[in-house]
Amino acid sequence: MSYADRDLFHRLSTTVNNQAVTAAASGAAMDELIEYLQELVDRKDADPGDGLLSRLVVHEYRGGEMTRTEDARVGRLLLAAGHETTANVIALGTVALLEHPEELAQMRQAAEICPAMAITVDG
Repeated sequence: MSYADRDLFHRLSTTVNNQAVTAAASGAAMDELIEYLQELVDRKDADPGDGLLSRLVVHEYRGGEMTRTEDARVGRLLLAAGHETTANVIALGTVALLEHPEELAQMRQAAEICPAMAITVDG
């Protein structure tokens, strides 16, 4: 998925996973997401890259093992799993550092040695 499409993905995945929305709204968001991913499968079929979805398209879709919709649904699972996992790790890591200020201090010291480890916490 293109970085430019992150707002679309965020809106759709938030709606799909929100238990406060109606089943109809969740279903409509899922349909829109699958439609987007089917179009993405078509783009990867026309011009594959080296990403996971491109490989799936080249090996499974072109080979007749999976349909366009099946590839799109696998793409949806990969996106959701990666997005949820990343968001949860960031949130839980932040909580852990805030609950253990000594560890936060060690990370800040490490950032002086290795700027790639720099983190910023307001407060």
